[in-house]
Amino acid sequence: MTQGQTTRRPTRGVRNNNPGNIDRVKGTNWQGAAAEQTDPRFVVFISAEMGVRALARTLMTYFKQHKLASVRGIINRWAPPRENNTAAYIDAVCRDVGRSLGRTISADERLNVDSIAVMRPLVVAIIAHENAGFAYPAGVIDEGLRLAGIADAKPRPLLKTGEIQGIIAAAPLVAVSGAEVVETLGKARDQLAPAAGMSPLIQALIVLLSLIGCVVVIWSRFARQRKTLS
Repeated sequence: MTQGQTTRRPTRGVRNNNPGNIDRVKGTNWQGAAAEQTDPRFVVFISAEMGVRALARTLMTYFKQHKLASVRGIINRWAPPRENNTAAYIDAVCRDVGRSLGRTISADERLNVDSIAVMRPLVVAIIAHENAGFAYPAGVIDEGLRLAGIADAKPRPLLKTGEIQGIIAAAPLVAVSGAEVVETLGKARDQLAPAAGMSPLIQALIVLLSLIGCVVVIWSRFARQRKTLS
């Protein structure tokens, strides 16, 4: 360190491994809380990852139990105006989350907080505002979200090459079964033709039931074909 340089002391939230500055509440036992709680107000966690987890879990409670899905709703509860510049907090979070999403978001826009795409930048923005711009390495955030169960909400994976080949190979079977449907419906129509006294509604119902039966047969054959090809 050269002369004149100073080192910034970690913020209280960083020192406590509690980047969201979650208050200690009697009767609430956080997973990952340190055995010795040295801070008179805020929870002390055993690691930064557990603190990030607690932050994300709190946001999920806001979303699922209190129906808070906008930045304004979330931050008004997280940092109430009686002790915070809540308006500035909301503006900062909107800016940071919007930058991550690649678009401008309003304070009252309803967000899918249950999505990793929204939860991650929301957590990072709250940490930055609570800790004077501090940012954890990406791995710390990712592990904290994984511990919270958020990172498991991933998009459905694309079909594997083998699965795609199986569907292509089964295509002729579907075509043949489709021809069978046409043939079966034709037979049902021919059988019903002489029944002039039968109600049109009853005739239509019989044809519909025949169609449903054909669809069931086609699907079962297709499923067996995919199983054979896998």
